[in-house]
Amino acid sequence: MEEARARTASRSLAERRLAWADVCGKVQYEGLADTAAAQDLCRVVFATLRDYHDKPSQRAVERAIVAALAHADFLKAFAGLVVKAGDKAGELGRSQRLVLTRWSCLLVDALDVGEHASAFARIAQTQGALAAASALASCSETPPPCSAFQQLLRRKGPTLVRAYLAQLGEGSKAMAANAPVAACGLATELLHHSTTTACSSPEVVAEVRSRAMDAYTRVVLGGDAKAKPPPARLSPLFHRLVATMNPAEFADGAVAHSCKQLRRSPDAVLASVASMLAHAPRANLDAHAGEDAMRDCVLAQVRHVDTRRRCTAVACVAAVADAGAAVAARRYFDAIVAELGDPKRRPKEWQARAGLFAAIGAIARLRRAGGDSNADDGGDGSDDSFVGLMAREACAALASSLGSEAQRDVKERITDALGAWLTHLPDTLPVDVAAALEGGIKDGKDGHGKHCLRVLVGAIAANPKLAGGAGSLVKAVAAAAKAGAAKPSQRVEGAMSLFIVSTASAVDEDAGRDATKEGVWTDAIKPDASYFDPKAVAKLGADDSEVLALCLAALLRHHGAHLTRAESKVEAQRAVGLLMLHPASAVRVAARRAVVSSIENGEDPAELLDALRHWMAAAETPGGFPALSVTEGGGGGDASSVNFAAARCGEFPSRLAGAALAAFCGFPGGGADERTSDGPSRCPAVPASIAGLLLLTAHHPLCAAPDGRRAGAWEALMSRLDAAAEKATGPDPRDAPANAAKEICAVVAGEKGLRSELKSDREAAVRAAFAVARLNPAVALDALLPVAKDLCDVAEHDAIGPNEIKIFNTQIGRLSTDPVDVFKAEVRVNANGPRKARGKSRMDYGSDSDDDAPVAVSLRPSQMAGGKKKGPGAGGAPKEMTKEEIARQAQMKEEAAVRAGVRALVDRMTLRLRLTASLMRGGTRRGAAAARVPEIAVDVLPLLDSPILPLGPGGDCAAAMVVAAAGVPGNAAMGLGFGGVPETFAAALRLSAAYADGSAPPPPLDSRGEPVAPSSTRVAAEAATLRRALEAAAEAVEMNDEEPLPAAALALVFPVCAKALLLPDSAPAAVRKLALDVLAPHAAPGVEGLPRAPAAALALTVLEHGAPQLAATTRPLLFEVAAGAGDDEDGGAAVAATLLRGVESQFRAVRAAALAAL
Repeated sequence: MEEARARTASRSLAERRLAWADVCGKVQYEGLADTAAAQDLCRVVFATLRDYHDKPSQRAVERAIVAALAHADFLKAFAGLVVKAGDKAGELGRSQRLVLTRWSCLLVDALDVGEHASAFARIAQTQGALAAASALASCSETPPPCSAFQQLLRRKGPTLVRAYLAQLGEGSKAMAANAPVAACGLATELLHHSTTTACSSPEVVAEVRSRAMDAYTRVVLGGDAKAKPPPARLSPLFHRLVATMNPAEFADGAVAHSCKQLRRSPDAVLASVASMLAHAPRANLDAHAGEDAMRDCVLAQVRHVDTRRRCTAVACVAAVADAGAAVAARRYFDAIVAELGDPKRRPKEWQARAGLFAAIGAIARLRRAGGDSNADDGGDGSDDSFVGLMAREACAALASSLGSEAQRDVKERITDALGAWLTHLPDTLPVDVAAALEGGIKDGKDGHGKHCLRVLVGAIAANPKLAGGAGSLVKAVAAAAKAGAAKPSQRVEGAMSLFIVSTASAVDEDAGRDATKEGVWTDAIKPDASYFDPKAVAKLGADDSEVLALCLAALLRHHGAHLTRAESKVEAQRAVGLLMLHPASAVRVAARRAVVSSIENGEDPAELLDALRHWMAAAETPGGFPALSVTEGGGGGDASSVNFAAARCGEFPSRLAGAALAAFCGFPGGGADERTSDGPSRCPAVPASIAGLLLLTAHHPLCAAPDGRRAGAWEALMSRLDAAAEKATGPDPRDAPANAAKEICAVVAGEKGLRSELKSDREAAVRAAFAVARLNPAVALDALLPVAKDLCDVAEHDAIGPNEIKIFNTQIGRLSTDPVDVFKAEVRVNANGPRKARGKSRMDYGSDSDDDAPVAVSLRPSQMAGGKKKGPGAGGAPKEMTKEEIARQAQMKEEAAVRAGVRALVDRMTLRLRLTASLMRGGTRRGAAAARVPEIAVDVLPLLDSPILPLGPGGDCAAAMVVAAAGVPGNAAMGLGFGGVPETFAAALRLSAAYADGSAPPPPLDSRGEPVAPSSTRVAAEAATLRRALEAAAEAVEMNDEEPLPAAALALVFPVCAKALLLPDSAPAAVRKLALDVLAPHAAPGVEGLPRAPAAALALTVLEHGAPQLAATTRPLLFEVAAGAGDDEDGGAAVAATLLRGVESQFRAVRAAALAAL
């Protein structure tokens, strides 16, 4: 057994499985020698409970257990250990509980239930405890059943179910009395099996429900304050039972026991009652049986002095309302209103009154599931009339109580309940409610006025009809609106007051006149008002920021004219744009709804989008973007929508900026982290007036997709439009950007795009060019390629002389005429004279100071003043510069001006190359970009080996041209666009840029004017690069069934072939042969795309300087080129001129070949 223990403890999975297979075989064929051997095996098995976490190892152990359970000694010892481990089910891990449950099921399989009744009873209790512990650990409202136990029940059938029912028992001997948690776990497992198994008989199902109801009422609803209460999370185990109770079970069982225990020990059972009411069917809650008793018990706890018990009882009332139980909710409502309205019954304790008013507010959560009515409803059967009638009664009662209540906490509860019911009121704000709120707003004690303002703002935001009756409050809040604009400390009350004024004035002319008379439109919305100040906005918390967003929404939607006259419209729009980037999702939703409503009301969407772009531009300056926070004052806070640490330090929220763009297309929400809404009535789409600006913003470097993709904001917006298109009944919203491609291109090429002074705007324009080229390639290429040429002409680049190039490449701070650095040791002269040799003692102490050396002495001011000398460094006149220094400074300024000019040209040329690359990559659809490649290559290829341009943009442009050339439909050239090939070809094109005319450029010269031969290493490296590119081209030709490549691909392939053919003789001959093989199919007459004049010049050059074998293979190529020259646009004149120059060659073979070609 020691050997088995060592092998089973191995880390190797194969060794473990082999060890357990050996144990299984030994037990099957040899058995267990004695009781000690059985106990040893049990210890080995239980050691795996802690060490094994993989299923293969656990299944190997189970096979050994099955084999060993045939022996009585092992069965007895193993069952005892399983029961002992199950006693601490709550302390085990998830995997350990599952393994123990499976082992217990193996025990039940091996047991004879009738013969081993005692052992089965202990195992059944252990299984129930394990099932309950697993359900409690899941922390779910509907815990999943234990799969191993369910499989056991399916294997054994009704016989085992009846055995378990017998173990649950009844009366005083029931398992619920002795092991309540295990009884709950076992009962819920049996209940799940009986309801999901079709073969369960009605008698068995009824008995299982009876046992489950017994466990539920005894344990969950049978709490005893004196006894140790069961775990508080046992209620979720019975949520399925509660949801499937019929009215009789609910009234006679659950409600009866709940009422009994609520009178006996309410503190122990109140939370379970709240959970029961939250999951009970609406029909059961509306049933008459037992309802009066339950209501009285719950309301007794609502009036309790203990805050925790009072809140739990209010949750019971809220559960009834959330379930949509209209009859029950109405009876709760009538009972509470009657008690509060009767002076004799009205509680004297403020805690009781606070609880009752909180319960009234909880009933406002009522939502009717259907339009059915009842005689007890008091309505006409419609949902709105029923809830609206209750809302009228509630508002009247609450308004009356608010005016007479003096206790602070009770007034807060009344105000909260009033705000909850106002959201359901179908009318305008009642006069009595407005008067009560006006009195509360004027009450400056304990912040009650601010609370009243906040409640009223929330109610009007949720129910805009209320604004019609809020006109009487304008005079009361006008002073606060003006004070908040001037005093940042009062900006919160001011914003709420300004919101009330704005919404009331929009629907009530008298309110508008009162606002004008009070000076709100002149004093409260000045450009420097604190409502628009970014620093003041950044210090607001989440709730206050949401209020400010609602206020700005009302101003922009209804009072744009007032903002225009006050010259603060831009500031208001920028404040909304800033709130669209707030860390709190509720604030972002309010701000985006402000944008949507303003656009629908006629505001220019371009101005609102410019307000958002303002913060993108501000974020490029350190400290330019204000650090927003979810808590007041800029501190931290707990929330989950964004990284608040980043928001506090002022990092720009790129993901939120990308999500904000949806508001300009008609989406009021932003993403998965935001609240859902009904949205606007129109179908979301990209407005044609801002399509270009929206595209630029979506591709801004500081704008990212809501899911974090840096360059995916536009794609994310298009994805949302795709989803909206499936529900659209009118025109497809995805067609609008493509139809507006011409206008988009104008914006991309305008002052906010390519011609902007901001680098980020130009970067956005380059990215946007790719997107518009994908939308409509033909229009984008026609509109933006000329713009790319206008950015910088190639002639300007060619006009840069060698001296300017040298100056540009010289390090800043040096002159181009300075000699090359040569190191010279600098000898420093000691101003104090030579130092004395240090003594041994000084060396021992590690000091290198000298007592005889002069030391620094602190002088008095008078001494310092008297000791000043005239001259350099001593307060005298500065030293005069020599002629050489003056000339050097003048030259430095001249070279700085030259360098700046070249830098500007480089920036413009780089922008042109990047724009061209973006258009080439985006316009590949239907070969639109491929048709432009030959024309573009003429200008771009010579720039690839420019001495002043960086390598990146040129290489990207070359690779993009390869991708475009590969995009010809129906041609095998598409292989050139596969992964890695465009970059390889771009590297080859950079080497071949000077060979596009078919001749080799002059070699570089050394300082003596002698030509410099390329090194063998350079030749080998160039040959390897050319070979990879030519192999890709040859493969494309082969895949095309030896048909010629399209003209676009050929315009790029020819310079590479020319470079390969003109390599030095030390280069591998295979590269030159490969180049000839690629050119051969394209030289025949009738093939378009090959530049025949450069090809003829290339063939003549190879004949002059190439090896004899290479010249022999090039001669037929020359004849093919000449034979097809008649199809050129010039009728072959260029080829003829080239051949005439070949006739004048000094080599006879070249003259003969040129003459024959002619």
